[in-house]
Amino acid sequence: MRAQLVMEERMVAQTGADGAPHLTPAEAAHALGADPAQLKDALTGCPHDARETQDARAGGGLREDQAAAALAALTDGRLVSVINAPAGAGKTRVLAEAARIWAAAGLGPVIGITPFQSARNTLAAGVPVSYNAAQFLGHLPGRRGARGPVPIGPGTLLVIDEASMLSGPDLADLIAYAKGRGAKIILAGDIHQLQAVANGGGMSLLAQALGYARLAEPVRFRNQWEQQASLRLRDGDTSVLATYDQHGRIIGGDPEQIMDAAAAAYVALTSDGTDTLLMAADQALRRELNRRIRDDLITLGIVSGGPAMTIADGTQASSGDLIICTRNDHTVEAGEPGRTLANGDLLRIEAITPDGLIVRRALDADPSTGQRR
Repeated sequence: MRAQLVMEERMVAQTGADGAPHLTPAEAAHALGADPAQLKDALTGCPHDARETQDARAGGGLREDQAAAALAALTDGRLVSVINAPAGAGKTRVLAEAARIWAAAGLGPVIGITPFQSARNTLAAGVPVSYNAAQFLGHLPGRRGARGPVPIGPGTLLVIDEASMLSGPDLADLIAYAKGRGAKIILAGDIHQLQAVANGGGMSLLAQALGYARLAEPVRFRNQWEQQASLRLRDGDTSVLATYDQHGRIIGGDPEQIMDAAAAAYVALTSDGTDTLLMAADQALRRELNRRIRDDLITLGIVSGGPAMTIADGTQASSGDLIICTRNDHTVEAGEPGRTLANGDLLRIEAITPDGLIVRRALDADPSTGQRR
């Protein structure tokens, strides 16, 4: 399968019609280290002869479809450009490269924005000046925009990652603010993903109205068959479940059997150092699975039997346990400078002292081995 980007247009806008700052296609292609004709072919879905398109890379290290998406967003002259991509297609990487090119061209500063802090921390690796949306817009609890937004000037590029999870009011405020300041927005997300909990769907509406560049190749998989299977599942094709079943990815049984099997699998993988995520349908199941797993990990000596302390929901935790941070705390640095503790951060308890917990934050798993770091 070739890496392909598809441009879907509903309401075609002339280049530069919004008056937004932009690069010329030649400038963008040069900055990407790619052939403009090659990227044009990728945008229209046309094959390019005499090369293997699946492994094609632009000079900046982007795949062909990623480079074409960056070119489209940097050159369309629109106030808002939309990049739609499945999980694992590298949309955050595209935003980081677009940010680099924009800044190098001298068009203006670049600011990253995400719906939540953990996504901000990921985006900040490629776009150092990044905020979650509440921070950028100046929200306080129960008071929208009370502190006022982060100041921006003409030519500013706002790159918004995980945009499908952004609430409608926040997205509307960001667009209005960018328009009033002569800035530009690039949205990246997945319109097939679950939308924001409240007032969601803004990115989907923009994609329908403006068209979008689509990254068509998810790559965050160890097995080739999973790429196409994941896309079919994403599109609602339930027949693909047979493929997962053929590869031993679906296990059935009565609830108690499945609980035991899930807990045993988690313990086995964790004992081997593998970074493992176990999901449950409700909080009661989650608590019961945690209890069974913790008992087994204590028996194996991976988690200490004591001393312990009580954390949320009356749960006991001790050295070696993994716990999850459930709220942002911008007063606590959690790694590199500027990276503060975020809702969703995974922490391992190193010790329990009279003053509280000493914890270490888990990084993303090693991409080549799956080992926890």
